[in-house]
Amino acid sequence: MAVQAPTSGLAGVQWRPVLLISLMFAVVGFGFSVSVAAQLRLLEDIICTAYYEKNSPITTQGGGVHENICKMTEIQEVLAQVLGWQSFFENVPGLLLAMPYGVVADKYGRKVVLVASMIGMFLSSIWVLFVCWSGLPIRLIWLSNLFVCIGGGGTVTMAISMTIIADATPETQRSRVTFYCEAMSIAAAMVAPAIGAILMEVDVWIPLLIQLACSAIAVMIAISTPETQSSVCKVRKSTNISVEQNTGTKSLPARSRQAKSVLVSLVRHSASTASFVVHDRNIMFIVLSFLFNEFGRQSLTFLLQYVSKRYGWSVANASYLLSLRGAAQLGFVLILPILDIFLVERLKIAAQAKDLMLARISVVLLTASFAAIAFSGKVWLVVIGLALYTLGNGFGTFARSLVSSLVHPDMIGTLYTSISVMDAIGALLAGPLVANAFKFGLHLGGMWLGMPYMLSTVLLASCSVLLFGVRLRVMSEDEVDEYTPVLSQEGQAHESTPYRDDDEAS
Repeated sequence: MAVQAPTSGLAGVQWRPVLLISLMFAVVGFGFSVSVAAQLRLLEDIICTAYYEKNSPITTQGGGVHENICKMTEIQEVLAQVLGWQSFFENVPGLLLAMPYGVVADKYGRKVVLVASMIGMFLSSIWVLFVCWSGLPIRLIWLSNLFVCIGGGGTVTMAISMTIIADATPETQRSRVTFYCEAMSIAAAMVAPAIGAILMEVDVWIPLLIQLACSAIAVMIAISTPETQSSVCKVRKSTNISVEQNTGTKSLPARSRQAKSVLVSLVRHSASTASFVVHDRNIMFIVLSFLFNEFGRQSLTFLLQYVSKRYGWSVANASYLLSLRGAAQLGFVLILPILDIFLVERLKIAAQAKDLMLARISVVLLTASFAAIAFSGKVWLVVIGLALYTLGNGFGTFARSLVSSLVHPDMIGTLYTSISVMDAIGALLAGPLVANAFKFGLHLGGMWLGMPYMLSTVLLASCSVLLFGVRLRVMSEDEVDEYTPVLSQEGQAHESTPYRDDDEAS
């Protein structure tokens, strides 16, 4: 039985899956944030040691090299290359598998996909640590992404988690509940970098082992998460007895025909959703905006290296900027639900209109944040840029809430994975492009070290143009009939979405 909301303001929310997903976000977020600086420093140390063993063996006598001599352009270029291609390869499984896994989640349930994705990421983490510990060539960490094929990795994890939250919350509460969930992750990200920096002074491996333990805990949380796909739950309840009676009674040809029917159904369901996205300009613009947003987000993976190189900070000290960003983000996320309540309940703004307005404001703030980071001559300007990024970081939540209200419930899982495909493409492009932009900036020096963030500024400005191109209005019944029907779980056709672009209607 679903646990009801403790207050009337959040009535109708199924709290068990929401709280478990929130806990999973917090655990994964803590593990990532506590280890991000340690992993960067470990990779830098491995590359730096290899460089000096080849070019100046005397430097490595005594068991290692000091971090100060690892900021040379030659070493930072290799580090940027390793990180850039790692980002590229880790997003390939998400790009190729997000849609199939999304269809599986729509047809057979969210939980099985969530558990698989968490297991895949756990095995991937083990491989990275094994390569670093064993002294194997550092580029072999790229093979860790083969494990991510199990479940599709972070791309699918985020899509399925957001789908579970969408399943468990009514439309009017969705943005608010999502922000409460993200608050736990942000709280973990606020304290984790500082803890990681302190532990790095003892041993760089301690934060990395903590991250591995967090991944294992996240797998157990995923296993404990209840199924939220309503049609799947109904099918399971109605077939518990009949499955036992019919097991083994079907012939091989019958089973083959059933498997073929399932495959055809999955392909049709996926194609219907893709067709809907392409033919509805509003949804197409929103989905495309995630590509540019993800590119900008991925460029921040070079922030520690950027600050360390440009301002001469140690990686550990640079990681304190992440704690500062987390603190600001936590405060903002706690305020956002209040803003959400004010806009919907006091000003009586429709949920879709509210989400669109806040998504537009967010993407403008993101554009300004990258411009501040790109052209910062002082560290305090980077801090301002991170603050602006924090203010705009609600974009994904607002955009997902908006787009989920425009489609039939049976399409949400597949639509969210369409968004995740855009995320994966953005991350896929960002890895090598940002790495090469940083390498080019290293050669030019000075202000040009911020070249990755100059590129992000341009792309987020393009994202702003897309969001301001979205126009929503209620569709008439005749206009609804123009859209492609989408197959439901039972094979019946549903017409989808009560909204359409004004220009298309004219």
